[in-house]
Amino acid sequence: TRQPSAARFRLRRAGRDGPLIVQTAQRGSLSQVMSDVDLEDLGEDGGEPQRFVRAPAVRLRGRSRADGTSADAASTAAADGVPGTQRIWVKTYGCSHNHSDSEYMAGLLAEFGFELVHEAAVAQLWLVNSCTVKGPSQEHLLVDVRKAKVAGVPIVLAGCVSQAHPELELLAGLSIVGVEQIDRIVEVVTLALQGHSVRLLARRTGAAAGVESDGGPRGLPSLALPKVRRNSLVEVVPCNVGCLGSCTYCKTVHARGRLTSYPLAEILARVRSAVAEGIREVWLTSEDTGAYGRDLGLDMPTLLRAIAEEAMPPNGEARLRVGMANPPYMLEHLEEIGQILQHPNVYRWLHVPVQSGSDKVLRGMNREYTIAEFRHVADSLLAAVPGLTLATDVICGFPGETKEDHIKTLALISEYKFPVLNISQFYPRPGTPAARMAGKVPSQVVKQRTREASALFASYEPHSFLIGEIVDGFVIETSADGRYVVAHTCNYTQLLLTPVWPLPLKEAPGLKECLPADSPLMGARVRARVTSVGKFWAKGEVLALLSPRPPAAPAGPPRPRGRAAIVLPAAVVGAMGDQRAVAGAEIEGGQQNAQGSCGDSGGAKCCGGGGCGAAPVHLEAPVTRPAVGWGEASAAALAARVTVVGAGVVLVAVLAAASRRR
Repeated sequence: TRQPSAARFRLRRAGRDGPLIVQTAQRGSLSQVMSDVDLEDLGEDGGEPQRFVRAPAVRLRGRSRADGTSADAASTAAADGVPGTQRIWVKTYGCSHNHSDSEYMAGLLAEFGFELVHEAAVAQLWLVNSCTVKGPSQEHLLVDVRKAKVAGVPIVLAGCVSQAHPELELLAGLSIVGVEQIDRIVEVVTLALQGHSVRLLARRTGAAAGVESDGGPRGLPSLALPKVRRNSLVEVVPCNVGCLGSCTYCKTVHARGRLTSYPLAEILARVRSAVAEGIREVWLTSEDTGAYGRDLGLDMPTLLRAIAEEAMPPNGEARLRVGMANPPYMLEHLEEIGQILQHPNVYRWLHVPVQSGSDKVLRGMNREYTIAEFRHVADSLLAAVPGLTLATDVICGFPGETKEDHIKTLALISEYKFPVLNISQFYPRPGTPAARMAGKVPSQVVKQRTREASALFASYEPHSFLIGEIVDGFVIETSADGRYVVAHTCNYTQLLLTPVWPLPLKEAPGLKECLPADSPLMGARVRARVTSVGKFWAKGEVLALLSPRPPAAPAGPPRPRGRAAIVLPAAVVGAMGDQRAVAGAEIEGGQQNAQGSCGDSGGAKCCGGGGCGAAPVHLEAPVTRPAVGWGEASAAALAARVTVVGAGVVLVAVLAAASRRR
């Protein structure tokens, strides 16, 4: 079973519409199979697979319901385990970077053909993207794992908990896709649905990255991957992963690693693409946007200015929201950042976490700045950017924090009256220096200090200056209570608006009321007068619709349909020997086509280098499923997997090398 190149195979088709079968010359010689699989053994260079896995025989799925097939056919295919037909439920915890990862994974799954559902109860697999910042965040994941096991539903884990702690007892036997392996989610989901346990945790950045098959360094998953946005009007773009800090309480660096920045050109290309699709907001996200580019010889102001001036619409029809930036890397660029935050394409909003008002506590946290330096950052930006929303974080009850330290934190909150303040209790995260520190604060004291900070935050009104002001903003979403549409003003204040807009009757005949999601204001740029404010919002009345929701750019020519481009390991094709007739298909040697197109005939055709054995080959075969993007050179080919069924071997095109970064 570990020497497939030494075997002899015969190809046939099982019935008129059956699967493509590869049989061994000696029946039963592949009967010893592995019940588990390591996807790394498949080889990223198309080399010889090290193991075979057991899987059921499959049939190609028929056309989608949009093409005329009944819903019964689709549900039957899903029930029969046809790859790419199952219902997937995606749950995400944590920061906007995690949500970006989930959007990419959802996009890859949807493009392959899986159905994304909103209810866990109807899903055939759960994909849970986890957060390790706090203890409760990790516990949420573990609760989901227990529920999945009780329900008997396969579950795939992603995110920081499973990356940093794959050894957790409750995660034993579960499939995991690492934070730097999200572009291989289709492979992991497909095998998890077949009952296999797959873990892809290898690093593709930093010292452990290794190299790609072409000799170049491995990199992060491409920003050009397909995605399904949580909000169709908001594009979340990661600019880098990891950070340069060594905070003693932080677990995220164990999962995300050290700083690795995306090339500037790749970020700009992603933003331009999103703007062409009609988005209104771009969220720039990472563990620390302030550190962007320090590994590339770039810096944060260069990135922000390039996005605002080169990638965003010149008329201010979309805005950039800058993600969290720690003080140490802001100090040298304050003047430039202040100028950029006044750009019409940029929200006057910035998240700069302080964590404590005490220098002693900051030293224990290893935050690498003093309160005086934080004040310098805050004062400089507030003076330079009128109306700036300055968001921050504080942690209550860090080891060694005294009552005097806590009072200093309260004084800082009272002085700046931060409009957005994230207050957290200290949670000792396993494996961090802070978890081993002396001077642990009693839990009841931690809770009391948290309540005091929360009460102080609730005591002031940060938006009262807006009453009576005329503002403009983009209508992005609906309110949590379902009564309003929500626009974001230039400083990212939530503005609640009535969903009905008095359009002329010729434009909206009979429109008197509507649900917020159906509002003609959704996606529009509006001018409104603020009539009242609350702690977290302002309420207004629409005065004018400045511009409707921008139309998405034309989709261009339709993607190829009806043909599948598949990469076969060279050893498998070489083992076929002279058996080259495949029910209307033809297996050929000769020059490998670098574009992944191996012929124009209606039958299947395979071409490889070195006489069908010295290099990976591509196989194209007519298919009936509407596989979006199959056969498209820019998406890369799908990798074929060889699976054992009885005495034969079935080729199943299920492993998506298409998502791997080139």
